Amino acid sequence: MSFVSVLLNALLTGAILYHAKQTRELARASRLRRPHVFLAIKGDADDGTKRRPVVLRNGGDLPARDVTVRVVRDALIWTVPRRVDGRVGGEERVPFSALDVVRYGVIGIPPGGEHPIACLTPAGRWMPDRAQTLECTITYEDGEGGRYTESVGLEYLA
Repeated sequence: MSFVSVLLNALLTGAILYHAKQTRELARASRLRRPHVFLAIKGDADDGTKRRPVVLRNGGDLPARDVTVRVVRDALIWTVPRRVDGRVGGEERVPFSALDVVRYGVIGIPPGGEHPIACLTPAGRWMPDRAQTLECTITYEDGEGGRYTESVGLEYLA
């Protein structure tokens, strides 16, 4: 009887330790799961002949909800080209703070998803004040009660 009770106690202790380890790993993994929203400039920086889109990107593994952008230091940027009379064009150079993403925010961005907001023009377009420095704060939620804030700074030619 003594051997059986020792064996059962050992099995029970092993099961408790196993479940404690699983619970600890699950808790650690749930803390790491989150959205991560940032500004990204797409395209090849060495190819100065093409427009380069500027997007809000979610690099996390949870959806980002209620994304807002607050401009700390404004800079000029080009609006996303749109179709005018069947051809692409109609972009204009505006302050970043005038973009819809700053004025209205974004409802949500899925994991790995992007939201286009502006673009950088080809290097051939010369202007005396092309060098721009933007500073902004991006705030968003994860849908599970977590709220996150990221400070972003970008230097670019517009």
